[in-house]
Amino acid sequence: HIISQEQTLTTIYEAAKGLKSLQEGEIFPAVVEILVTFLSAESCAVYLLVEGRLVLAASREPKEDFVRHKEIPVDEGMAAEAIVTRRTVSLNALTPSADFAKLADDGIVICVPLFTSDNQVLGVLTIERLPFLKFNPQAVRLSSIIGEWCGSAIENARSYKDIRDKNIADDVTGAYT
Repeated sequence: HIISQEQTLTTIYEAAKGLKSLQEGEIFPAVVEILVTFLSAESCAVYLLVEGRLVLAASREPKEDFVRHKEIPVDEGMAAEAIVTRRTVSLNALTPSADFAKLADDGIVICVPLFTSDNQVLGVLTIERLPFLKFNPQAVRLSSIIGEWCGSAIENARSYKDIRDKNIADDVTGAYT
């Protein structure tokens, strides 16, 4: 039992190393890989908020036919529900909702909002396909944790880029410092 705990801890640590990158583009594939490895997600994606739209940054597609949207609406569906409520939403939690049928049409099973430390929206993680036995409250909690890691990693990468850019050019003259 102790050996399996050490292996699990090592596996989590190795997966989380991908989130330590200061290059924003390297974070998204690492997040997708974590969702696949630890949640057994067959189809998942990271969408970033860009000029008021949620734009695809990285994804994993199932082997059979699946149509991935390059953009999803920020003001409707499960993504909007997750952003407005500021919490992870799942299809099973929304079953009593009057809008259940409309939300189910999105094809998203779990949607996790991504925020900065000062609660600015960065985007969402979506999980569209998950094995039936894996779709449980623990998977929803774990996806929330992964979403927090992802938001933190994106914020760190963006802060690093901003600071690096400011160190290169003077704000007033634009000359290199």
